[in-house]
Amino acid sequence: EVLGVKTTLDYHIQKAVEDALDKNMVDGAAVVLDIKTGDILAMASRPNFDQNNIQAYLNSSNEEFINKAVSMYPPGSIFKIVIAAAALEYNKVNLQDTFYCSGSYDINGIVFHDYKGESHGVINMVKGFAVSCNTTFIKIGQITGAKNILEMARNFGIESDDGLPIPEQIGRLPKLSDTYGAGIGNLSIGQGDVLMTPLQAADIAATIANNGVRNVPRLVTAIVDEEGKEIEKLSQKKSYRVISEKNAKILKEMMREVVIDPEGTGKRAETTYGSAGKTGSAEVSKELNIYHAWFTGFVPFDKPKYAISIFVKNGDTGGTKAAPLFKEIAEEIMKY
Repeated sequence: EVLGVKTTLDYHIQKAVEDALDKNMVDGAAVVLDIKTGDILAMASRPNFDQNNIQAYLNSSNEEFINKAVSMYPPGSIFKIVIAAAALEYNKVNLQDTFYCSGSYDINGIVFHDYKGESHGVINMVKGFAVSCNTTFIKIGQITGAKNILEMARNFGIESDDGLPIPEQIGRLPKLSDTYGAGIGNLSIGQGDVLMTPLQAADIAATIANNGVRNVPRLVTAIVDEEGKEIEKLSQKKSYRVISEKNAKILKEMMREVVIDPEGTGKRAETTYGSAGKTGSAEVSKELNIYHAWFTGFVPFDKPKYAISIFVKNGDTGGTKAAPLFKEIAEEIMKY
């Protein structure tokens, strides 16, 4: 008896995502989640391979067989979502608190720089998030504490196996003992031992858009026979609250500011529906000045429907490379 599966993938959305990645010749991945259910509506990784000509790719070094959507990479500044969530949820920072950014920050002789060494002056967490200020977030990380940050990251699903029927990497967090001293600096800006998959990035955005409740992502809904008749419905994992509704609302507004603040890093993600999200540029090589570009967010802002994450390997900054792709995909899929 031939059995098949019924997936959550939406043909139109999947096609829109693949077309956007191909058109822009992206080396990376994109994921679209249904915010209300956690269903994976689209998941694509590039470069792709031709299933009729596997032989041609076996010795390639272009990673055609690697599904980047479920592979781990340094998240860079998109991890600031987790830092902000922990700071709010554990009542360590309020929105009136201000931080001074001189453009760099020294912890035990290790210096962390802001993008291009720019000083942001005196700013609060909302502004620091919009302009993606490293100094502000390292200070917030120090106040919040690594233990709280790591706990929050795990609540969001990092390092947990969601039982997807595909080889999925589960992300990585540093050991608590590695977060002392300068370690908190790396943790606070999503560098060092922090690794995350594009699926997890979309999942975090979805949880915030869903008022703080996490719907565990799923890809398969049922086992079907050769006629396509359902033999067995697969039960979905239980949803659970990660952050309070009040804090989710604050984070939603913060993610909106990234896109609408004149100095925001995510301006190129704006759509006619109202986008919200966070950029990330994760340093891969200091010497070669190579960054992975990220954008994760949701649309529409008022009644969130889709969470979308974009990952561009060695792709410069999230604001220049990933945000425009978010916009392109969001505009297209909102038509359906």
